[in-house]
Amino acid sequence: MGSVSWEVSSSSDKFLKYSFRPEDIEVGAKRIHPENRPEGSGMKRIATPSDKSLRAGFNKLGPGQKIRPWFFWYKEIWFVIAGTGTVKVYDKRTGEKKNTEIKARDFLYFPEGVRVETTNTGNEDLYFLYCAVPASNLYASWLPLMEEEDMEDVRRRKGD
Repeated sequence: MGSVSWEVSSSSDKFLKYSFRPEDIEVGAKRIHPENRPEGSGMKRIATPSDKSLRAGFNKLGPGQKIRPWFFWYKEIWFVIAGTGTVKVYDKRTGEKKNTEIKARDFLYFPEGVRVETTNTGNEDLYFLYCAVPASNLYASWLPLMEEEDMEDVRRRKGD
């Protein structure tokens, strides 16, 4: 699908260019957040500036796999590259729940304060680009919305 222009560091304050390659996604035992992703799925972080103003990269879910419900204390956008799936969103601010199908070329926006579960419902791998802003849990406008399960998500990702 493409190639890496140069060595990509997950911690970068420099301009970078990256061409998506499914084989770059870390899916083994050392993958990012293995407690949240089944074996064979994974993530490849591409950009995480030192001020943690954002975090961006790619996710992979195999057929039938899902990312367990995850609390977003930040804003996040996704762009689906390939595959199909469903996204369940629970907006903790309003109590609203939404279930939606996703497919290649779909764009999704998640405000802070939502809990998101993603499932690959297709027969092919599901790939999507993500960008979280701000990425750091130093920003705490979401604090009044948190419950213990949300706090566990923050604890697991301490330092992200």
